[in-house]
Amino acid sequence: MTIEVQIMKIGGSCLSNARSFDRILKIIEETPTSIVLVFSAFNSITDLLIQTIEYACEGNSQPLNAKLKEIQDFHNDIITALFSDYPKVYNEMRLMLQEVIGKLVYLLEELKEFGWSPYFKDSIISFGEKLSNAIISRFLNLHQIDHILYHGEDLIITNDHFGDAIANLQYTQKRIERDLIPRLVNNHYKRVFCVEGFIGRSVSGLTTTLGRGGTDYTAAVIARALAVSGKFSSISLTLWKDVAGIYSADPKFVQHARYLNSISYAMAKELSFFGAKILHPKCISIIESFNIPVYIKKFPDNDQTEGIETPFKKEDHGTLISSQDGDKNIYSISIIQEAYIVTVSSETFVNAPGILGEIFSKLGEEEISVNVVTQSSSEINTSFIISKTDGPEAIKILKSNPNFEEWFKIKMELVGVVAIIGRDIANSKNQMKIYQALSKMGINPIAVAQASDALNISIVVPKNDVKPAANAINEVFFKPMSVKK
Repeated sequence: MTIEVQIMKIGGSCLSNARSFDRILKIIEETPTSIVLVFSAFNSITDLLIQTIEYACEGNSQPLNAKLKEIQDFHNDIITALFSDYPKVYNEMRLMLQEVIGKLVYLLEELKEFGWSPYFKDSIISFGEKLSNAIISRFLNLHQIDHILYHGEDLIITNDHFGDAIANLQYTQKRIERDLIPRLVNNHYKRVFCVEGFIGRSVSGLTTTLGRGGTDYTAAVIARALAVSGKFSSISLTLWKDVAGIYSADPKFVQHARYLNSISYAMAKELSFFGAKILHPKCISIIESFNIPVYIKKFPDNDQTEGIETPFKKEDHGTLISSQDGDKNIYSISIIQEAYIVTVSSETFVNAPGILGEIFSKLGEEEISVNVVTQSSSEINTSFIISKTDGPEAIKILKSNPNFEEWFKIKMELVGVVAIIGRDIANSKNQMKIYQALSKMGINPIAVAQASDALNISIVVPKNDVKPAANAINEVFFKPMSVKK
């Protein structure tokens, strides 16, 4: 039996208003295979929920109530637009919304009383996906789309790392093989399955969330589970976004950003690690060994994207991520607009082994990630990049250590990072082009690091030079082109 299935994630930026629902119908109608749809919360709702948590922890009732009203009004507007012509359904959905908001208020009151905890936060921000999927499911029923809705907690079993949980692939595989795959196999033609993205549950039964790119991760975990089962002849993963695919650089900061037809899994992971928010590297890591093709596509609409040169219409296939190398040696320039470079130096500990390990160990204990590391051979001077949000805490941790405080000089500077990513980046001619481009702009790198796999070079520059540096390098490797009409 030949069974083809497409897993499709539809992100929050695509779910901004009632018109989005007609586009969901269009996608379903134009998909000739079985389809698993993984939905995010509606646009900006997760951010609003996080703000309610902050105000609840502060005991600040007035802005808390204002944010709750904003959340309720947003969903109520969508319910009115979708269901007002169907009084019974309309009343049913308004009642559902009131009940969910009531549960949310109860949890926030608990938070006020008992204080902040990671579990409370995950439980509260999961309401965004629960609301969006409930409304989408009712809309599909109204339009006679035969489907099944799965709660995220029913399929995705995770560790207990609240806020950025990782799927327990063994337990999740069992759940998906028990609850989803039999229905896909037995009703494989034009059946639709909806799944709440971003949400899972720990082995102990507590709601968890999957962090940035969590809905992408949900979709990738499902795609992997279907591949492991061996019951499907064809599996693909499509991530519907508010952009038409992956570009040579962020068009918000770089002129003449070029659309990329295809890139490899390895390059996609590099891009996502260095600031590109198109997808999370953990999504690729779990599916690349199964050669599942991933498409990044623009959610259907009539908007035009300014400042982006696209070699064909947006309605085409999008950017393909696969095991094959893409169509260029240098794929993309990714930037981190603001980060801190921390420099730790000491003449006292020249040639003393293990200094770097101790520094990173202390930061790792507080879950502070480090990248772009440069070091002198004697370990007298070590510099590394950390996120802007982690900077002050990192300095506090290092200075609170008696050894570091007494024997080391520690300084921190706000900088930017430009990462040039491609399989041919180690080529001396390409490196010469990069440094010549920076030299012409009068930009002096603060630090440079090259990956051991030769897939990227990261250049630390003064914060104000990030944009001109990225534009200069992009012009070298991606010449302006005319847009095909």
